[in-house]
Amino acid sequence: MLGSYDFFSSVPSLVPLMAGQKRMYQNVEGAGELAKNLRSIVGFKAGAYHPVTLSGSGIETWEDIKGKTVFTGPPAGSASATSEALIKIITGYEAGTDYEAVRLSWGEGYAALADGKIDMMVRPAEVGSANIERFGLNSEFRILSIPEEVVGSDAMQALFGRPGRGMLMFDGDLYKGQLTGGEITALGFTQFVGTHAGVDEEVVYQATKAFWEGLDEVHATAFFLKSVTPETAFTAVNVPLHPGAARYYEEAGIAIPDQLRP
Repeated sequence: MLGSYDFFSSVPSLVPLMAGQKRMYQNVEGAGELAKNLRSIVGFKAGAYHPVTLSGSGIETWEDIKGKTVFTGPPAGSASATSEALIKIITGYEAGTDYEAVRLSWGEGYAALADGKIDMMVRPAEVGSANIERFGLNSEFRILSIPEEVVGSDAMQALFGRPGRGMLMFDGDLYKGQLTGGEITALGFTQFVGTHAGVDEEVVYQATKAFWEGLDEVHATAFFLKSVTPETAFTAVNVPLHPGAARYYEEAGIAIPDQLRP
């Protein structure tokens, strides 16, 4: 229930679902009204969808997924739908017809791939994730890259353009034991740190100030936050700023987009 926690981190794609009382919010009474109380503090590029398959799975290209079992995400949430949409755009394959889409908790998905119970896992994770890296510690694995000929398609561009989504590229050599050579093109995702309208303005102001004044320490300890700068502070944020956060940005001379003003 909104108000149980004062701060949270979420993906922007959940905001319209909550406002429209859809999917996991379908049976949450008053979700649409509660969504109006959401407030933001800062947005950031969080990571990428990693389509991971172990060596020996028989999967070296997206087309090899046919007839295989693929963990696409938890039963609730937007990740599974996004993973299945990504696969369909690239291959035309339908979940449940051309391949078996397995929906488990995140931890169960990792375990199922490690134990050989599924053939592939599509996992949103920060680039350089230790959880992804662990598949290369004792064996080899492959991260499938979005094919160049698909990147420019209308369907893929539409997926990149959804709230909190975008194209992201990283070097395949980043992970030990990773077999896909060269640069990997992936579906990126963003997150934002938020709060709710009931939190005291001074509390949020001090929290926002502490974050930005300690940015060097943030960069040194959180690899996935290295791209956070004042210029990227509002990346994909789709709810209004909390007045406390807005006060800090105004004092710091950081321009606030009109649509995010409280």
